[in-house]
Amino acid sequence: MRFVRFLIVGVLNSAVGLALIYAAMALGADYRVANAIGYAGGILISFVVNRGWTFAHDGDWRASFARWLVVVGVAYAAQFAAVVWLHGLGVDARIAQALGVPIYTVLAFLGARRFAFPDRAAG
Repeated sequence: MRFVRFLIVGVLNSAVGLALIYAAMALGADYRVANAIGYAGGILISFVVNRGWTFAHDGDWRASFARWLVVVGVAYAAQFAAVVWLHGLGVDARIAQALGVPIYTVLAFLGARRFAFPDRAAG
């Protein structure tokens, strides 16, 4: 059930993130800057909703937020590398952005479950 909840949060977060990315690109931002804007916009929302609803984590919020930042940092780095690599291969920047989303989602879920919110997530 946690994975389903994480996916629901992820779909919402991805839609908002992609909207921010595309809006930034439409305003003339480089695709890499737009990517960072989109993902940064979702970090706080994802933390709050996943901590409270997806994982029902009741540990110290500061410690879990610090771990969450590590998790999203690793997930972001992996998806960002994929976006840049795909774009370098000639894939349209918009398509490359969308293809990076599943990479981020899977890594973020695994990290959240095992590292960021371990009290209830490990079982």
